[in-house]
Amino acid sequence: EETKGGGEEKNAPGNQQSMHAGPQQDVRPPMQSSANHPGMGEFQAWYAAISDLYCQYLIGSENSDIDAPIIPRSERGNVRISLEVLNSTTAPIDVFWVDYLGREEWKGSAAPGGTWAQITYVGHPWTFRAQGGQVLLHYVPFRVIPTTDQCRTVTRQSGEALQRFKILSPSYSSSAKGIVCDIVDPIFPYPATKVQSVDKALEWCYQQMERERSSPHVLLKYLNNIVKNPSEPKYRQIRTSNKRFWNGVWITAGRGVLHALGFEEKGAYVEMGPATGALSTERLKQVSSAIHGLKGVLARMDGIDEKQQPEGADGYGRAGYGRIGMN
Repeated sequence: EETKGGGEEKNAPGNQQSMHAGPQQDVRPPMQSSANHPGMGEFQAWYAAISDLYCQYLIGSENSDIDAPIIPRSERGNVRISLEVLNSTTAPIDVFWVDYLGREEWKGSAAPGGTWAQITYVGHPWTFRAQGGQVLLHYVPFRVIPTTDQCRTVTRQSGEALQRFKILSPSYSSSAKGIVCDIVDPIFPYPATKVQSVDKALEWCYQQMERERSSPHVLLKYLNNIVKNPSEPKYRQIRTSNKRFWNGVWITAGRGVLHALGFEEKGAYVEMGPATGALSTERLKQVSSAIHGLKGVLARMDGIDEKQQPEGADGYGRAGYGRIGMN
């Protein structure tokens, strides 16, 4: 029977169904992730983006000209950085500061086997040249690296933020590519392709969680579900826009843990393993290992003393920006 005045239809079967039906089910797309570990490509891409937030390297090449620094001139940063560079090559290295007008100003030389130390500021670029002028390296510190008990990034004398690395003669493989030196950074291995194993990637993520002070509590719940239900794909396909997942995992170093374990980004989801059947024994072992490592992170984070952090560890100090995420 039709109601007068264009009102709601009464007793319409279709309308009754829509009124009394339960909540809509989450309709997920078919999983596309591989049964085997896909490799470290997605982890390395994520890791490179994170490490670039703190400092950037640009290594010289015999096959191309990179005279221009990473940024054209120094910015008036607010936070001091104690920079220590070990010359592990067989020849002296000249060190230049790129000033506020974009001009290189010679600051000294590092002898073979010697350490060059300098107080600089966030947002100040540096150029390292072989004697004769060839660019070995451009370097810029962009953000203070928070310190932890395992990886100290604060000077013992003055409590200032510390960044350090080694410049080495190029390896055989680097020379074959025309690269003029290699870099050893104890905090951010460079380039990202140096992080080649699951174990090494997971260990780096644990340390980054401590630096970020990002709790692995939410991530542990997701990983525990996978171990308890290895044959249930729904626990291995996670919508990244889920608020709890986004805030507790995806914008923290937990994202790196997932990529290290072989989770793949597929549209609106991040997923791992086959669409049907159980996760392989090898991959379950990797997830279990990550759970063990993350529990260790929780225990260590309880002992971190915030007062030990160097100035700027909260993200403050980038020239012209204030704290990270703020104008």
